[in-house]
Formats: sequence, C-alpha cells, structure tokens
Amino acid sequence: MNNTFDDINEWIKRIFSDDPRPEIQRGIRAIHTVIRTHLDAPNAMYRKEIGVIGFRHGRHTPATRARPRSGHGLAHVIGSAREDYGKYEGSPKPEEVVRLIPEVIMDGTIDSTHGNRLRIEHKGHIVLLQKAGKKQESTKWLFHAYKLWAKK
Repeated sequence: MNNTFDDINEWIKRIFSDDPRPEIQRGIRAIHTVIRTHLDAPNAMYRKEIGVIGFRHGRHTPATRARPRSGHGLAHVIGSAREDYGKYEGSPKPEEVVRLIPEVIMDGTIDSTHGNRLRIEHKGHIVLLQKAGKKQESTKWLFHAYKLWAKK
C-alpha cells in the first residue's frame, strides 16, 4: 500500500461495496467525490428514520508527543486508519474502514447520544452523525466520526 496516497484515483478504486442497495452505492460514490475534491457531499445518503445524511471532508491532525491526534470527517477517518494500519493484529486497511461507513449507516442501530448527535452501531463499528447547521437546509445530519475498536 502506498502510504503517501500519491495516486489517489487508484486508492479510491479500492473503496467499493458488493452490496447492491442503491443507498449503499450512493454513499460509496459520495465518499469517492469527497476524497477526490476535498469538498463536503451534503446529500450523500438517505435513511428513513434519520433523513438526509451528508459526508463532511473535515480535517485530520496527526498525533505528536505533546498531543493526541484530532479531527473529524472522512479526512480524520482516513488519517487515523493510515496511522493505525499494521500497528496491531487485525488492523484493517484504510479503504476497508471507509468502505464500511455506508453499511453501518444503513443497517446499524440508531442511538441518540445528545440532542445534536446520533450514534449508529453495526457489527462492532460505530458511526457518529452530527446535526447539520442552519446553512444546509436539506441535510439533516453530517457524518462526523467513525470508531473501529481494536481487536485484542
């Protein structure tokens, strides 16, 4: 795997889903667009119980000795997965982590963590959605974070 992601188009091709459902495929296409353009995709997916879901590009700040890594959105998910890949047994490739996001959103159990956040859990994976701001009238929720617990 190329850790510098010099050829982003080749890397993006490895993010796919065999799930034929239109919303899953729509989510994968939106992820491709966000990664390529570094722009948010406000109408990436739709789930009846939630409404319109957008993907935020976000930002990623790697960890240093003085502070832990931080960030949000797809940039943070990809950056964190790149840093973790190969550090513990069973750590998934970054493209595998990103590929799971639409499936977790569509099939996961919804739990409200606060008034402005939703937590969706599916098969040990967690997606966090944050209520969209007033500027984005059609989008109700924005993808904020993803958690994959390390296998011990």
